[in-house]
Amino acid sequence: MTVQLTEYGERVMDRINMIGMWLVVVICVRNFFVCFRQYKRTRGSIHLMNIGQVVILFIHRFIYGLVPLFEITTCAFWPFLVSLWHLNYILIYSIMFKRLVVLESDKHSRRIKIVGILLITLRFADWPYELAFHSLQQEIMNQQVESGSNCLAQWGKGVIILNFVADILANLFLSGMFVRRLYTHILNSRKVMSHRNQVIEYIARKSLICLILTIVVNLAMNLLKVTNFVGNRSDTFTAYFEIIESTLLVEALRVDYTRLPEQSFCEHCGMVLNNSYGNDERHKFHQRQITEQVNNIKLPSRAARSYTASVYTDLELPLFVTSTNDFAQQQQQQHNYPLELINSHNDNDDSAPITTESSSANRST
Repeated sequence: MTVQLTEYGERVMDRINMIGMWLVVVICVRNFFVCFRQYKRTRGSIHLMNIGQVVILFIHRFIYGLVPLFEITTCAFWPFLVSLWHLNYILIYSIMFKRLVVLESDKHSRRIKIVGILLITLRFADWPYELAFHSLQQEIMNQQVESGSNCLAQWGKGVIILNFVADILANLFLSGMFVRRLYTHILNSRKVMSHRNQVIEYIARKSLICLILTIVVNLAMNLLKVTNFVGNRSDTFTAYFEIIESTLLVEALRVDYTRLPEQSFCEHCGMVLNNSYGNDERHKFHQRQITEQVNNIKLPSRAARSYTASVYTDLELPLFVTSTNDFAQQQQQQHNYPLELINSHNDNDDSAPITTESSSANRST
């Protein structure tokens, strides 16, 4: 079933297409900075690949968007746009594959790798297959673009069917296996509750949501092309579907799990491995942690445990005192001790750490 568009309908679809092109360009800028922050945080090669697919999508839609904006009337560069389109999707599936194989190996790892490589190869085959339709490509390149319109995409039946099958299989297998292996790890580690498992579960749930949405979006995009639903404007909404898929992948690899400041994340899937923060940030965190622990230290009271007179004190003394006057004022405020009595603890050495022996000795005097 094909919808026949009026002249006005065609103009509306062309405007929707142009808006989609530049919307993709804007969102790609946002996705680039998201990927770059993740790369700076983990130095993972998978984030460099993610940056690559975002940049290729940006170039593809930027050039495509120039045609209606500047009323370019030639489509001689069409094979270049086709190549960028296929290269972008090959990178997307390569990222999914790299994310999958980084997980712990199991007895099926070799088979999973072989199947993954075959599916990516199948998707790659659609690239030269589409360019091999010389007559169709020549027809697209020679078309005269109307004012405000764009180059109208056309596909051979075999090309679009291969594209459809390869996309569905790659999405289901690569993303599905990744989520399955994450949940398998969670189930095998239930007895050991750790922050690492919490992060893995968080990533698994997020990846599952992105997987479902990606499959739905990709299916809708390919169905529009296969059915030729709106005639030669069937490619109008492809830009929207493409940026949704790209953004879903960016978000699936985005880990902003900030509850673990001492930990870093696996460069591929976000799993906690080791320290990732810089030396200064790590040092500041440990200093804050030590300060909090010191401030919470309380020496045992007389009611809690009996001690000899030589080691007993009922004052809550910090481990180190930087200022005798500050310490005296603090203890006088908290316990209403006479200020003279508190000052007598520090007559010998103001800079030395106060211990229980010194306090008991002063008490005896």
